[in-house]
Amino acid sequence: MAANAGVLKAIVNFYRIDSDSAFERFRSRIPIKDVNTAHALKKHLVAFLGLKELARKFGLGDFDIKVLRMAPKAGGKGDNFAINTSGSWNYQACWMAQEVK
Repeated sequence: MAANAGVLKAIVNFYRIDSDSAFERFRSRIPIKDVNTAHALKKHLVAFLGLKELARKFGLGDFDIKVLRMAPKAGGKGDNFAINTSGSWNYQACWMAQEVK
């Protein structure tokens, strides 16, 4: 099994530019297979979750996607690791595969 094959649990939040709080949020499970770059991951998320349609529904134009891996820690609060480049995707995908086992 490739390090990036499996299912990711996702939390999707929609924010307006001038606000720090989300006005809409939902959870989803996203199958990941043959996603080898950060760009491919973002394209897969937009297509699978229908983010363009949701943005239109909420009256949003263009939008940015921020992808983070949430790593739980003892005590309840976790760390968030940004996935901005293909290198960070490859690194974080290895950690995600280990967390699923």
